[in-house]
Amino acid sequence: HLAVLRESDAASLDTLASWLSKEVPVEEKLPHYRTKQPGEFTLQQYVARPARLDKRKFDLRVWVLITSLEPLTVFMLDVAFPKISVVDYTAWDFPANASTVNEKCMHVQLMAAEVCVKKINARHMYPYQYPGVTRPDVHGKVGGRSFFENLRLDDNDLLGGEEAWREWQERLWPELEALIMRPLLLAKPALHKHEARIYGEFDGDLSRKYHRVALVSPDVIYDADAKTWTLEEINTNGLFQLGVDDGGSSFHVDEGYTEAWLQMSGVDEFPNSHKYQKILEERLNDFCESEGCTEWEKSVLMRSAHATAHVNSGWYRVWPPYDCGQECGPRSTLEK
Repeated sequence: HLAVLRESDAASLDTLASWLSKEVPVEEKLPHYRTKQPGEFTLQQYVARPARLDKRKFDLRVWVLITSLEPLTVFMLDVAFPKISVVDYTAWDFPANASTVNEKCMHVQLMAAEVCVKKINARHMYPYQYPGVTRPDVHGKVGGRSFFENLRLDDNDLLGGEEAWREWQERLWPELEALIMRPLLLAKPALHKHEARIYGEFDGDLSRKYHRVALVSPDVIYDADAKTWTLEEINTNGLFQLGVDDGGSSFHVDEGYTEAWLQMSGVDEFPNSHKYQKILEERLNDFCESEGCTEWEKSVLMRSAHATAHVNSGWYRVWPPYDCGQECGPRSTLEK
């Protein structure tokens, strides 16, 4: 829901309460609305000047895998999934000109919501091939090259494919990494308490029979005024893939991304571990003899090493950071 809060609306608690009563969506007030407690809602400043793909507003869904809280171990998928509006964005002067405030298909319903599809020709929903992922070398009906060919970071001309690709690698993606890590690092003290609570504080060692991971999917949007990304929300149980893989209606692709994070989480007991298990045990023993480790801490460190050793299909460890040498870094052109 999009609303305009004017100075007169915030002049006093009474005027603010009146504004809230009018603008908070009805579903937020219903007792059965399960995402929040009755009467709870979130207000967030709207990014009125977003980056666009040609003339369409978009945001990105990112996949992040947390395999350990202590030590904090975080992996990211090296591509994101664009979610693109089905109508052109014509609100560059919003909220000074609030005439489009009720145009939900332009502002907040970025994918093919039923209410939006009814107004357009679904067969020609986008003026370019839908970029199902931000990788230019993914081919097929949802190849990612059109993302870079149509990227517009402000109200100026399109960057152009090669320039957009360089900007993506050298600035946009590193800034997105930092944005994703910031709330996790700021929340680290609370995460430590959570780690203690779920692993033994209430039920002894019983909970340590299980290993827990978190797959979260942040939504981010590029703010042309701030010239960087803004975090919209972090989904913890949201829809990770948009569309279905039936050969016709998918918007996004999965080149083994899901199978890979499951493997990194240990669902098949780290099948490549026999290649390095002996030296890993030797180094862990040396480390724990020097620093002091409980058996539980040692097992957590071992699982963290296993997860790093099993990254594949575009996943990589973003925290703790490490130097992967010539194996990573910018690719020179869209073709490489």
